[in-house]
Amino acid sequence: MAAQLCELHRKRIKVRQACDCCHNRKIRCDATKPCGNCEVGGLLCILDNKGFQPSPLVPIDVIERCVNAFFTNRYLIMPILNRHHVYATLSHLHDSPEQYGLITALCAVVMIQPELLQPVSGGDLLDLAQAPSTEIFIQETLRARQFFNFLELPSLASVQTSFFLFAALFALDRDRTAWHYLREAIALLQTQRLDEEATYAELLDEKYATSCRRTFWLLFITERAYALQRNHQLTIKRTIGLPTVNPGPEANILHGFLDLIYLFQNFDERFLSLWNLSSTDSDVSPHCFIQLQNTLEVALPQVFRRTDVQKADLFVTRQWLKAMVWRLCLFRKLLSSGTANECMTFNYPIAIARGIAVVSSILPTKAFEVNGVGILEKVFDIGCSLADVLLLYGNSIPISGREVGPRDYLIELVRILGTVLDGSSKYLGLLVAKANDCLHVRIRVALGGCKRSGQGPWIEHRKDYNDSRSKAFKNNMNAKSTFDPPPFDNSKELESTAIADQCKLSYPHPQICWPSELNSSLVGSGNVEYQICDFFSMTD
Repeated sequence: MAAQLCELHRKRIKVRQACDCCHNRKIRCDATKPCGNCEVGGLLCILDNKGFQPSPLVPIDVIERCVNAFFTNRYLIMPILNRHHVYATLSHLHDSPEQYGLITALCAVVMIQPELLQPVSGGDLLDLAQAPSTEIFIQETLRARQFFNFLELPSLASVQTSFFLFAALFALDRDRTAWHYLREAIALLQTQRLDEEATYAELLDEKYATSCRRTFWLLFITERAYALQRNHQLTIKRTIGLPTVNPGPEANILHGFLDLIYLFQNFDERFLSLWNLSSTDSDVSPHCFIQLQNTLEVALPQVFRRTDVQKADLFVTRQWLKAMVWRLCLFRKLLSSGTANECMTFNYPIAIARGIAVVSSILPTKAFEVNGVGILEKVFDIGCSLADVLLLYGNSIPISGREVGPRDYLIELVRILGTVLDGSSKYLGLLVAKANDCLHVRIRVALGGCKRSGQGPWIEHRKDYNDSRSKAFKNNMNAKSTFDPPPFDNSKELESTAIADQCKLSYPHPQICWPSELNSSLVGSGNVEYQICDFFSMTD
C-alpha cells in the first residue's frame, strides 16, 4: 500500500526535463519528483533549470492583447507577419526563445500606444498601470536572444525581431540604438541572401517567401525614411521584385503597401548623398527635382480606396517627401520666385502644408494615432518648412479675413500635434515655439493636448504686433482657432471626385492634387502600374 501511494505521489509531480543527476549521468529520467533513478540510488533529485523560460512579468493575456492590437492596427502599415502562424505559436512560446523574442518585440511596439489594446474574448479591460511597459518587453526580447545564436544562424524571425526593436526604440527617442537595430535587421536579411531574387526561386514554402519579400520592402522603405530624417547612407537597394497582390481580404492592405514603396523608390543613393552633403556633384539639373516632384504628385492615383490609417500614412508621407525635395533645392539655390513650376518656388511649403490641413479635416484622429510618432515627425518637418517661409516672406503673402491661408495651415499643424497621442509628442512644443516666432502670437495648448481638453490651440496675440497687415489675420484666427472647413461626410468612403470638388470650393490657390485630378494613364483595370525609375535618370 505504501509503495502504491509513493507511486501515485510521483506521478502527480511532473517536470518538463531530466533532473541534474540523470542529465549528468546521461541516463533516461522518468520526469517525476523525485525521479526513480535518484530514489533507487539515494541521490538528491534536483532540477537547476538554466534553460529558457518566459518571464512572469509578461502574462500571456497581455501578449494576446498586444498581438490582437497589432493585427488590427499596425499590420495595416507593417504587413510582414503571417497571422495564423503567430497565433498558433502563442501557446508554445516557452519552447522557442526565438519566437518569444519576436512576439515580445512586437509587443514592445504596441505598448508605445497601450490605449490601442482591447480585451481578449470574454476578458476585462487591461489595467494600464499594471501592464508591462515597452522597456520591459524590450528587455525580454534581449534576454530571449541570449539563448540562441541569431547572428550565426539568422532566420526571418531574427530579421523581424530587429526591425520591431528599431520601431520601439525610435518611438522612445533612442535614435542611435534604433539605427543599430535597423542596420542589424538589414544585415541579417542580407546574410540569408533574402535581398537576391534567386533565393526566392529556391524557397518551397510560398507563405514564408511572401513574408520574406514583404520584410525586404518594409526595410527598404524604413531605411530611406530614417536616412532622410537622420542623415544616414543607404545599405539596401532595389534588387528583388515587388510583392504580389492576390485576391482576398489583404489585397487592399497590399495595394497600400505598394503605394508606399512607390513613394520611396526614387530616393536612391545619389539623392541621399546630395541630401547628406557627401556629394560634390554640382551638375545636377533642376529638371531632376522637378521630375521627382511631379512623380510624387501623381504617385497615389487610387489612394481613396485605402483604409483611413493607410490614407493618413500615404498622404502625409507624400507631402513630407515633397518638403524634403524642396529643402534640398533650397540648399542648392535652385529655387526662384519667377519660375512657372510651383515646386521650385520659395512658397511651395504653403501648398504642401495645405494638403496636410485638408487631409486632417477629412480623416479621423485615430488614423493619425495608429501611425504613431513617425507621422508626427513628418508633420513637424512640414510645419518647420512652412514656418520658415512665413518668417522670411510673410509680409509678401496676402491676408484675407474671409479665406483660410498659410497661417491657418500652420495653426492646423500645431493642432494635429496637440491632438494625436494626447499632445504628448516632443514635436508639439518645438513647433509651437516656431509658430510663435513667425506668427507673432503666443500659442498655448491645454495640458494633455487639444484632444483631452476638447479645444484647439489657444492663441494670444502679442501687444507689440499691431500693424494693419496683422489685423485681418487676428480676426480670422480669433473666429476659428483651428482649421474648420465646411462639413464633409466621409462615413462611407473617401470619394475622389467629392474631395476634389470640396477642396476647389473651400480653399484658395494653391491646390493639392487629388485622385480625380491625377494622371489616368497610371490607372489600369483595378490595378496600379508601379513605375521603377532612377532619380538621376531624369534628364533634360
